[in-house]
Amino acid sequence: MVVDAPRWSDVWPNVESALAGRAVGIYNADFDLRIMKQSHAHNQMRWIKPSGTTFFDIMKLYAQFYGKWNPQNKNYRWQSLDKARAQCGLTLPNAHRALDDTLLTRAVLHYVA
Repeated sequence: MVVDAPRWSDVWPNVESALAGRAVGIYNADFDLRIMKQSHAHNQMRWIKPSGTTFFDIMKLYAQFYGKWNPQNKNYRWQSLDKARAQCGLTLPNAHRALDDTLLTRAVLHYVA
């Protein structure tokens, strides 16, 4: 699916510009940030968080909102994006595609708000 896609090093300047100075909500931020850092390393780029950017994890926020406690880990149980979709009664698709996941993540955040 990505064989003809541009390289990370080519798209990063636009991504960095879009992120700079913003609060960015990500569902499972630890995973996505790790992938961005790995993409940087793979392209011999040094990872520096975009200037003024704050990342926050909507998955962890939703876990606290949903309220199912995990006594073993002493935190709230994480819910998959698809579980969050169903629990919130959202009808958006969970197709594991960037746009669908983005719209669904935004809808979960709005539901929590």
